[in-house]
Amino acid sequence: MSEYHAFVVELTGNVAHVQINRPEKINAMNAAFWTEIIDIFQWIDDTDAVRAVVLSGAGKHFSSGIDLMMLASVANELGKDAGRNARLLRRKILDLQASFNAVDNCRKPVLAAIHGYCIGGAIDLISACDMRYAAEDAQFSIKEIDIGMAADVGTLQRLPRIMVTACCASWRIPVASSAPKKRAASAWSTVSIPITPACWPP
Repeated sequence: MSEYHAFVVELTGNVAHVQINRPEKINAMNAAFWTEIIDIFQWIDDTDAVRAVVLSGAGKHFSSGIDLMMLASVANELGKDAGRNARLLRRKILDLQASFNAVDNCRKPVLAAIHGYCIGGAIDLISACDMRYAAEDAQFSIKEIDIGMAADVGTLQRLPRIMVTACCASWRIPVASSAPKKRAASAWSTVSIPITPACWPP
């Protein structure tokens, strides 16, 4: 098993624990994160000893999402040609999507253990997992809307499939609010819990 800059990976019995390990940066997703997560989940897929995966964050929070310093470095690569800029951005977005596709395509069940902040890109990440378990202090927010971005690294593609349509409509505004909203696992419909008839409108 390799050493990683953005993660700690441990195999206990048949369960791989993949922990985002940048607590001093609220587990923000830097450049190393995006490349290492592909390698980690390829190893998980190829290792017969791994039967399940738990994905968590070190420290007080799960993750604050994409590292803004990384986004700034992408902005610095843009020039005056709109066409070349569009091609560059498309390539970057496909690279980011590939990182979470590695989680989604993993043959082993991936369980997200969420506590504290789960913001922006972290929503994209947990959307790629098979099940999501949230502590009572978990706070969720889709921050892309506040900086003029589309949540197209996974949230837009996967969240509608996770949530029952009626529940999605009911919770859309609280989840997309600019301030993180505190929601216990029993109250947040995106967390993997049984959907009851109470979710449906009258």
